[in-house]
Amino acid sequence: MKKIKAKIPSSYIVITSPRCGSTYLYSLLSLHPEIRDYHETLMLNHSFDYPSNKNIFKTHFKGLNNYSNFSSDKISDIPADLLFSDTFWPDKKYTVGCKMFWGLRYHGTLESDMEATYYWLRNFLYIIKNYRHGLKIIFLDRKNILQQYLSLKLATDSNRWSTLTPPNKEEDIIKFISKDFVNYLASQISSLYKPTFIKTLINGLPNIHIDYADLSSPEKAVKTLDKIFCFLEVDNININCRSVKYKKLHSLHPVEMVTNPDVLVSFLQKNGLARYLSDDYLA
Repeated sequence: MKKIKAKIPSSYIVITSPRCGSTYLYSLLSLHPEIRDYHETLMLNHSFDYPSNKNIFKTHFKGLNNYSNFSSDKISDIPADLLFSDTFWPDKKYTVGCKMFWGLRYHGTLESDMEATYYWLRNFLYIIKNYRHGLKIIFLDRKNILQQYLSLKLATDSNRWSTLTPPNKEEDIIKFISKDFVNYLASQISSLYKPTFIKTLINGLPNIHIDYADLSSPEKAVKTLDKIFCFLEVDNININCRSVKYKKLHSLHPVEMVTNPDVLVSFLQKNGLARYLSDDYLA
């Protein structure tokens, strides 16, 4: 009788940028009984403030148990080896992972941005160094940079990031500023921007590429999950994608999301970017 090789649970990191569907994806992955997703673990001082995460962190991060006051301002003081060793990363039962945003730009003071960058990079390097042998990378981006930009600008302007909030058409209209969009194309939070140092760090690691469009409908999401489950080497089970509470926030065409569509269309056509208005790029 042929002996069946036992599956060895691995770890993964979803490397993504804002407004690419990462919240929806990690919610879907969490529905799999063999997978545990721990949100933005590499930015623990940020994600610890999410109410739903506090119990998880207290249970799984032994480094936090040495602190009587579980607050985000203390987490950055905990050494990475204390924080991550003997926690969920080398898990014998589950395939575990988290997501991280590429780029090093944050919205705050220069000092706070530098501190956040250092903390994120420190944790990322520790994971790469110590768990590289079982680590897999899922790249999630969005080929329609225009919609990514509009969605991010809308969320920033209206201070409405949660996809649990039903869209409000009156609020989902912004002004298109060509200079602002050009700056975004060159920014570190755009899907077009993939830092060389990240590519170098993960060189040789197994990786898979997923686009926002691959998650844009329950039917597409099911096929995408099949692909990811195969990549992570977990059982390919049926996930009810309609059961996830997170929904697509912006379903409008780009010209319906701006107060000055003529300026938008004219700018895209003049700069060879009209493809962002085509059906192939809208998901």
